[in-house]
Amino acid sequence: MLDSKTGDRVTCNRYNGPYGNNTYYDKFKHPVKAAKNFFKSDCDYALVKSKACLKDYGPAKYRYCAWSPKSKNGKCSGIIKHKKTFHRH
Repeated sequence: MLDSKTGDRVTCNRYNGPYGNNTYYDKFKHPVKAAKNFFKSDCDYALVKSKACLKDYGPAKYRYCAWSPKSKNGKCSGIIKHKKTFHRH
C-alpha cells in the first residue's frame, strides 16, 4: 500500500478515483480495493482515449508510465489533460 497526497509524483494516477481513498493497492493482494480506487481514475478515463496505458500492466521495459525517465511520469493523466502529479477526483 502507498498513500498519496496532492502534488506527489506518481507513475500513473490509477488510484485517484472519486470513491477511493488515495491509496495504491496491489491488484492481486487487494483486488476489490484496487478496483474501487481505479474506477473513474485518470488511468480509467485515459484508456478510453489510448490503449497505451495498458502497457503499464506488462513488463517494466515496455511500460508507458514509469518512474524513470521523468518524462513518463503521469503520462496517462496528460492524455486527458490533467495534472501529471497526484490529484483526487
